[in-house]
Amino acid sequence: MLPDETIRRAIEDRLFGGARTGGPVDWAPASGGLSRAAVWRVTSDGESYAVRRWWAGIDPRHVAWVAKTLGVAKISGLPFLAAPSRDDDRWPWVDAHHGRWEVAPWLPGTPLSACRDLEDGLCLAVVGLAKFHCVLRTAPGGAAPARLPITDRRQKLADVRAAPLRVSHDTLDAWPTLQRIVGGLPEASAAALEALAAPTDDPGDVQPIHGDARPEHFLIEDHRLSGLIDFAAMRRDSPLADLARFAGEVALGQSSRLDGVVTLYEAASGRTIDRAAVAALDLAGA
Repeated sequence: MLPDETIRRAIEDRLFGGARTGGPVDWAPASGGLSRAAVWRVTSDGESYAVRRWWAGIDPRHVAWVAKTLGVAKISGLPFLAAPSRDDDRWPWVDAHHGRWEVAPWLPGTPLSACRDLEDGLCLAVVGLAKFHCVLRTAPGGAAPARLPITDRRQKLADVRAAPLRVSHDTLDAWPTLQRIVGGLPEASAAALEALAAPTDDPGDVQPIHGDARPEHFLIEDHRLSGLIDFAAMRRDSPLADLARFAGEVALGQSSRLDGVVTLYEAASGRTIDRAAVAALDLAGA
């Protein structure tokens, strides 16, 4: 569903100018999901932008932090980020009357999850993720987590095991398959807790991370990483959380494949990675 006409016109004026004499503006839904955010591709006269509506409860200070942090990363040599230049004052746009929005250039490419040459795209994505983490290792600001990554996940798993999650009827109507998943959470949490009880060093390096580093958020075009998109879940956490999310979805339970992704990341980042921590974070996330 599109935003109402008043909001669309306000955004179009902001993007293309109120005195614009070009052709019509096309709004095409691009994504939406459990985060309650929505994204459209907005195009006019060959210019395309990704316009996101944040959910109503988002803290405007967090939106501003994401914008500032990505702006720093982009000018530090990461052209593949879905972020505007720092001098583009159109993003973020946080306005109580029109809602909480952001705009970034629309980036071309095919999601890694849909690429024919998965292995080539996989290398490009892992190198891009490592560069992203390296650039933001000393980035300031953002809310630091109250607990270290694995300690935090152990506590959350214990909470789920003790008090199973309640999901609204509206949510279950929209995503019926969640009923089975939610029903299995207590048992899955117990198994994850048992595995996480093994001695594992908690990675203490906390910095800005993508937060949802799934293969579909890495765009590939002409044998290059053309886009890293969707920073709705961006936060301060261990970069191993991003690596675990990405490697876990690529490996689908195959330990040798997960190890191969970690090896690629080690080579790209110049760091030795604690594989036990990655495996633990992957299991906790799953």
